[in-house]
Amino acid sequence: MEQEIFPMPYHKYWGMWNELWRVAGNRDTIRPYSLRVGAGSLLDGPLTPALRGHLMSNTTAVFESSYQPEHIRQELMPIIFGTDAAGEHHSLFRSLQRATLLRDVNAPLYPTEEDEKSLRLRENITKLTWEYEQAKARSSSPDISRAYAALANRRKQILALMVEKRRGEDLEEVDRRRALGQSIEDIPIPRGTPPAPHPHDQGGYVGRA
Repeated sequence: MEQEIFPMPYHKYWGMWNELWRVAGNRDTIRPYSLRVGAGSLLDGPLTPALRGHLMSNTTAVFESSYQPEHIRQELMPIIFGTDAAGEHHSLFRSLQRATLLRDVNAPLYPTEEDEKSLRLRENITKLTWEYEQAKARSSSPDISRAYAALANRRKQILALMVEKRRGEDLEEVDRRRALGQSIEDIPIPRGTPPAPHPHDQGGYVGRA
C-alpha cells in the first residue's frame, strides 16, 4: 500500500498533468484533486449520505462545503411540472448540459518555427546563448550547467507566453465564429511541435539551445 507505483518528482507530475489537459483541449487548469471531488459528487444521490461519507472518509459538512457542485446537474422541469415535462425534452437538456463544455482539441500547444526564429532575435536570449557557448568553450561543467539553466529558464518563460498568446487568440476566434454559427474548419492552427530534448534539459519549452 505504501509503495510508489511510479516514483516521480512532483514538479514533473504537475507538468505532465497540465499537459494532458491542454492536449485534451481544456481551457482551464484542473487540479488533480478534482478527480476525487468528481468521484464524490457522483456518489451523491445513488448512495445515502451516511454511506457516501463513509466511503469518502468525510462528514456531510465537509461534502457540502468542498464537494457539492456549484451547478445543479438534475433537470428541474419535471420537479415543477411533473410528467408534463418528462420524456420529450430529455435530449434537449442533455444537449444543454454539454453546451458549456468548452474544449478545443485543435488549440495551439507548442512553440512553432516562427516562435523559435523570433526568440533567437531577442537581445536577452542572444546574450544568454553567448554566455552558454563561452561556458562550453571553457569546458567547465558547473559553468555550463548554470549558463544553460539561465538560458533554458528564459526560453521556457518566453516561449510559453508566445504559445499562450496564440492559444488565446485562437480560442477567441473559435468562440466568435461559434457564436455566429460560422464554420471553424478553415481557421489556420499552427499547433507547433514539442521541442527536442537537451542533455541539461529538465523539461519545458527550452527547445534547441
